[in-house]
Amino acid sequence: MRITDKARVVLQKVMTENDRDCLWVGLQETCCGTSISVALAIAADNDKVIEINGVPVIMQPDAIERADSIEIDEQDGQLFFNDSQAADCASCSH
Repeated sequence: MRITDKARVVLQKVMTENDRDCLWVGLQETCCGTSISVALAIAADNDKVIEINGVPVIMQPDAIERADSIEIDEQDGQLFFNDSQAADCASCSH
């Protein structure tokens, strides 16, 4: 996972405003495959917290490899999640 400098500023502000101290990253199963799931969190004493470009992150073990394809960026004050391995839901039958 990569977090750009611009995204770091937005994330740190949002974490402070919501009394959270880290991001939680896991995998979510969908009808089209797996997607990365990201949430604001408060780290527990037993959580393994890593730092990505100054942002504390709790990375679930099953998400580590998949997260390599994710970049969190900022455009016009909004966060964008660029995922080179995003599922193509246009090809699945819902």
